[in-house]
Amino acid sequence: KGGKAPWFNNHLMTLKRNCRKIERKWRKSLKEEDREEHRGSIRLYQKEIRLAQATFYGDKIEKAAGSPKEIFGVLKELLYIPACPEAMEASEEHSNNFASFFLKKIEDIYENFSGEVGGVAGHAMEKKEGDNVLQSFLPISEEGALGLLSKLKS
Repeated sequence: KGGKAPWFNNHLMTLKRNCRKIERKWRKSLKEEDREEHRGSIRLYQKEIRLAQATFYGDKIEKAAGSPKEIFGVLKELLYIPACPEAMEASEEHSNNFASFFLKKIEDIYENFSGEVGGVAGHAMEKKEGDNVLQSFLPISEEGALGLLSKLKS
């Protein structure tokens, strides 16, 4: 979500900071009473968020009570998530630009290590001609990318 939530106020910001402060205290001490204090501060913060949201949107609905158009506008704001900006269209050109960017990064890393004595951990790093296996990429669908990502080990 871009930007600050319209119902987020200074009181909520103070509560959020307090939660983080108590969390740091608990993580440092690892005491059960600090953990319980942290959980209590989170519950209070969540309760105050719900109250702020209810108050904010309740006021908006109350102000729009005389106009069906305004009420439907408020309901639309509550019920529908705004559309995300369009993703870059997949193309072979974008895929190849992506591959070229990372190949350049790898070449830069080779150059940085080649100036050091013995390379990495005493091993000489030589770039051989023909090491560039990645000549081009073909575009894949979003579903294909998600499928590949789901197969990766976390």
